[in-house]
Amino acid sequence: MLSLFKEVKQSERLLHFVWNHVSTNNRYLKRRGGFPGPMVSNFSYSHLKEIREIDYLITEKSDGVRMMMYHTNGSTYFFGRNLIFYESKEKIKFPNLTELLVDGEMFFNLRKKTWNYTIFDVVCYGKTNCNNFNMRKKVQVISDHIVMPYLQAGGSKSFNIVRKHFYEKDEINLLFSKIVKNEEGEYIYKGNNMNDGLIFTPVDVKLYHFTPGPSMWLLKWKWDDKLTCDFELHYDKDVNMFFLRYQQSRKNPKLYYYKEIKEIPKSKKIVECFYDQGDWKIVNVRDDKVRPNTFMTIISVIYQMIENITREDIIRTLSNSLIVPQKDSRFYQLNRIFVFLILFFTRRGEPILCVYHSDGTSSLIAYVRDCVYYLEEDEIALKGARLENHIKKTYRKGNVCRLIYLPSGVWSIVAFDGHQRDVSAYHMLEGLEAMSQVSKHIDGKSNKRYLDNKTEERSVKRAKCL
Repeated sequence: MLSLFKEVKQSERLLHFVWNHVSTNNRYLKRRGGFPGPMVSNFSYSHLKEIREIDYLITEKSDGVRMMMYHTNGSTYFFGRNLIFYESKEKIKFPNLTELLVDGEMFFNLRKKTWNYTIFDVVCYGKTNCNNFNMRKKVQVISDHIVMPYLQAGGSKSFNIVRKHFYEKDEINLLFSKIVKNEEGEYIYKGNNMNDGLIFTPVDVKLYHFTPGPSMWLLKWKWDDKLTCDFELHYDKDVNMFFLRYQQSRKNPKLYYYKEIKEIPKSKKIVECFYDQGDWKIVNVRDDKVRPNTFMTIISVIYQMIENITREDIIRTLSNSLIVPQKDSRFYQLNRIFVFLILFFTRRGEPILCVYHSDGTSSLIAYVRDCVYYLEEDEIALKGARLENHIKKTYRKGNVCRLIYLPSGVWSIVAFDGHQRDVSAYHMLEGLEAMSQVSKHIDGKSNKRYLDNKTEERSVKRAKCL
């Protein structure tokens, strides 16, 4: 792909021009120079109700490289999240457009054996800013004012520029019918490109418009065998091991997990990992990224593993048949595995749940007001302000809570367990991973066997620590 472009060495000026077109009412603008595009949120069980009640457009999620395209003064530039600008060697013509800024993805067309750049959002074309356009109007702009004039001007020979196909909610069956799993286990969309899920984009401009940083309404659903996290691969000479590290802060990514790796060079890289059989396995090297996922991003991916929302769940939801988990479902089998979190109080006296990192810092996981407190037989006893008052009275007995994660997208406080030694980011992720494994074992006997093995493994680990 890089053979189609030439790298631009001094790109700060171009990035400055790009940022001038992006919406400015966002805290991420304080770090000018970062990637200006919106980031999707991982799909959870709580989003099923939203996609049913809110007007959404749906697209397939191509397994490609996200890149923004900036056309100005007859030159066309592409850049990704690593902020390296590349200029197209071929002159691309957009008649009557002196300036153009769009967001899209570059992928290899398996059928035509060519590279495609597919546009799924537009920031501006000519002197028209599209920040106040809803998504349907943007799709029309991409077709009528960008792709059509480009094709009428002769297109380009080195790669093709196309519009992303958007589906209405009632076309969900049609969309899924165009995604086929081949013999190698890869999902292929219309025979053209590899696919790893769906993207749900709100139509209303109040819910979604082009602005940098995470977007809570822009949702990403992935196939269960495509749920991955991006770690930094760091080599430690002292122990001759590679460490997988997540990003706690920009300047200081923290150690999460380590293992010996033979097939990858001993240098820092961003690697894409898939969790399987109690282990993170490297499936890809991400040359397009410079930073690993944050701790909260990794947690959200593991949430998806636990909830395991399937294609059938989405189809039934959009068919006005919202799923209600039963008490005997696999979600209620998780109550034998717990995550331990520290209970803190803010200066205003509000109880919050946090987890420790290896450097002594902590991350907020949830507000207690958003949790539920369970008694016997899954009976919700206290919630909201009443739960906060209950915890304030119980705080003197201990500051550690046992919790499970519910498919409704909230934490359930099971009990107050006093002080625990192992309340850390590593052990929280370990507990969530155990939940994700149990969610794949529907049979009760399989659950019990796995849980018993996990209990034995933890006993061995603790004995070694002592």
